[in-house]
Amino acid sequence: MAPSPDDALILLESAHNKGNVYSFMVKRMRRCIASSKKAPQPQDDEMVRETITTKMSCCQCGTRQACIHTATARSEGLRFASSFHCLACGDAFESDDSRIPEDLRPLFYETHGKWALHLEATGPQKLHVLHSVRHVMGLSIQDAGELLKSLPSQLAEGTRVEMEVLRERLAHSGAKLLLKCDASTQNSTQ
Repeated sequence: MAPSPDDALILLESAHNKGNVYSFMVKRMRRCIASSKKAPQPQDDEMVRETITTKMSCCQCGTRQACIHTATARSEGLRFASSFHCLACGDAFESDDSRIPEDLRPLFYETHGKWALHLEATGPQKLHVLHSVRHVMGLSIQDAGELLKSLPSQLAEGTRVEMEVLRERLAHSGAKLLLKCDASTQNSTQ
C-alpha cells in the first residue's frame, strides 16, 4: 500500500539562498501551530521516524501552509529535516540538520511522547560498558562510576528517535538497556 500524501515527506528545493534556509526556518517557526497528526510507524527494516506538522506563513505571499518536520534515527545518527511548499505561490524550502531544534522539541513530545533510556545492567563486560557509556555520554570516570553503582539508572531522556540513536551507539557494549515512554507527555487524542 502506497503512503498517503499526508504520510510522505515532500522533498523540495528552495529557490532562495540555501545558506539562509535554516535561519529563515527558525525565525518563521516561532509562529508555528502544532498538528496532532500521528507519524507513520516504521517497518521492521527501518530505523525509527517521527513526524510533526506545523503551520507557517509563506514569506512570499503570506498564505498559511503546512511545514513537515521529520526526525529519523539512522545507523549514522539522527537526521532532522523540514520541508515547506506554498501551494498558493510555489515558494518552497527544505532544511536538514543532525539535531532536533529546541523550539520544535515540545511539539515532538506532545505528539510522540518523551522517552528515556535506562541502563538496567552491565552484563559480564562491566569495563567495556563503562568505557562505552563514558564515550557516548561524555561522562567523567567518576560520573560513569557513580552511574554504574546506582543501577538501574536513567541515562538520558528526549524524543524516541534520539533515544534509539543512543541505544544503537551503546548496543555493542553488551549493556542491558531499556527504552521507556512517559505516557503523560503524549497527546491523548492519538
